[in-house]
Amino acid sequence: MLIVWPKPKTINDLRSLHPSESGASKLTRRQAVRIGVIDDDAFEPEETLRRLGYDVTFLGNLTTPSQLSTFQIVLCDLRGVFTESEQQGAAMVKQIRNSYPTVYVIAYTGAHPSSGLFRRASAIADTIIEKKADIDEWVDLLDSYIDKCVQAGEFWQRFRLYLIGHGLDAYQLMILEDAFVRAVFKKNSGIFAKAINCAHLPENMKPIVEGVTSHMIAHALISAL
Repeated sequence: MLIVWPKPKTINDLRSLHPSESGASKLTRRQAVRIGVIDDDAFEPEETLRRLGYDVTFLGNLTTPSQLSTFQIVLCDLRGVFTESEQQGAAMVKQIRNSYPTVYVIAYTGAHPSSGLFRRASAIADTIIEKKADIDEWVDLLDSYIDKCVQAGEFWQRFRLYLIGHGLDAYQLMILEDAFVRAVFKKNSGIFAKAINCAHLPENMKPIVEGVTSHMIAHALISAL
């Protein structure tokens, strides 16, 4: 039987925080989570969302997801973007998911749900919303995903599934989870960065795990304030 001492921290240690310690106002949460928008045309809800306190950045028609490393939520139009691929926005959504496993991707479109474009995107995006949805629908949807972003437990579970899917074993996961929790409590992303070497990750995994480290700790910290 494997015995580790001292006892590793787990995500349950973060969940034990008192609500007054872990909570944050709706406005604070909106301001803390960066939202990027990929579209070949104007994004109509943009100004209204900014007035409501969301941190929204219009990125235009990107050809690579390399500019998205500091965003926690990405909104991606499906038609007219990333025309290098016949799948258009669905292809960009796939690239984002592969490059940034912890980023929530919300696709939006005017395409009919029965269309191939819609079906391909719905299989890989976190959710899809009608492009012409009213502002109340946008607000409800974004607030629900912002709540996911600022909860350290939710964040870790999402990242953990990614790590498991890429072959990490229980011991490696234990090392990383312990480091993640300690980094959140101590507000020090360096703790997690050091654990990457201790976990002996496969070489092909290191760049992605290292790439997610900085913003991982930064917005997970919200739930430990």
